[in-house]
Amino acid sequence: MLPSGTIRVFREAHILYVDGLAVALGGLLEHEGRRFVVLDVTKGCEAYGLKMLLAMRRMIRAQSGKLYVQCQQQVYPQAPRLLTCLGFTPTDELLNGAQVWEISRS
Repeated sequence: MLPSGTIRVFREAHILYVDGLAVALGGLLEHEGRRFVVLDVTKGCEAYGLKMLLAMRRMIRAQSGKLYVQCQQQVYPQAPRLLTCLGFTPTDELLNGAQVWEISRS
């Protein structure tokens, strides 16, 4: 997506805290005219699954238009399951070896 070492400014970022512990990060960044969702979770975050999922859904539903996410399934085997729960669908596009998923928000 971007050359190694490139720093991008998030358009928006959210950190989910549960019992004072940061368990997930979600944000938006713009690249080549598209808005990409960036999601990251901590190891052991499964214990906070529902709270985390609901917070991510709120962030995504607050947006309008089309959103994209890169899914690195080889690194994060559970990522497709999470993206499906969030309403994303896979596309045929590959970006830096990662499958691009999309969701349309009206």
